[in-house]
Amino acid sequence: GETDGHTASIYFVDSEQTWVGELTPVKVQPLAKTSSQFDMFDIYCDETLVVRDERANSKLVGIRG
Repeated sequence: GETDGHTASIYFVDSEQTWVGELTPVKVQPLAKTSSQFDMFDIYCDETLVVRDERANSKLVGIRG
């Protein structure tokens, strides 16, 4: 089966019908300094996979190598 670890799957994606959409812009937040040698920061962003037409994508399962 698909979860037994002995087979693989391939996804075929139409990039005109499926893309990554940005929900909120990238935000860079500096963290408290713990060293004078370098600065640390967190990067936040919210993205989601947008599928305009699910029929444009498919999955081939059960590939044995």
